[in-house]
Order: sequence, then structure tokens, then C-alpha cells
Amino acid sequence: MSHIHLVGDVLLGLICASREGNLLLHGYAAHHMIPWCFAYDKFNYARYLLVYYAQMANLPVEHPDVHRSFMEGHFSMQLAGESPFERFLVDQTMEVTVRKDTKTTGIVTIFSLKIGAVNRFSLTAEYRCAFLDQLRSLVP
Repeated sequence: MSHIHLVGDVLLGLICASREGNLLLHGYAAHHMIPWCFAYDKFNYARYLLVYYAQMANLPVEHPDVHRSFMEGHFSMQLAGESPFERFLVDQTMEVTVRKDTKTTGIVTIFSLKIGAVNRFSLTAEYRCAFLDQLRSLVP
């Protein structure tokens, strides 16, 4: 029954909260995940989740503008489509799009043995994309 509670209330709650952009459900699920992290000896998760939950609980007082934006659902984003259940957390979306952008041309696989080259490629990706966008705007 503990597994059903963990999956049903906590994990599915976190997924549903991010997909719907529901900050209250996200906070509820994160709060209820803390005891499970202790129960399953995931002390690093439990420790950092306590800090995360405390920061999120103080968000309305310390940063009311950010809290208002998060309450409107802006802590998750939608890549494509209009379905209300196709949203992902911002950090997850950034990770997926950066990986996709850097691996589609096969360039990262060429530099995979040279750590310095991979780091330079990753750190300059933003500037290369901005440059390409400027070039696209110039082409009729």
C-alpha cells in the first residue's frame, strides 16, 4: 500500500502538476515526497527537498512577483501543441532541447573524446543560435 500511495499521490501528483502548471499541486506532492525520501534512505534527496520546499513556501513573501507568475503556470512550459496536459518543467525542457540541438548534426559525437572541445561547443551554442537567427532574418 505504501508503494501505491507513493506512486498515486506523490509521483503522479508531481507529473500532473508540471503538466498542468499547477503550483499548489506541485507543492503538495513535493511536501509529501519528503518522508518517502527518508523512508527509502535517499538522504540527499530528502535534505535538498526540505530546502526546496522551504524556499517554495516562502516564495509569496520573499518574491511575490515570481510566485504570482508561478501560480499562473509559468514554472512549466509547452513546446508544441495546444493540449493543456503537454507541459514540462522548464529545466527538463531546456535539457531536452539543448541535447536535441547539439546532437542533431552529429558534431558532439566528433568531439566526444575531447572534453575541452565539447565544453566550448556547449558554452557557445547560445551565441551560434543567435547568430543563425540574425542570418535567417536577413534572408528574404
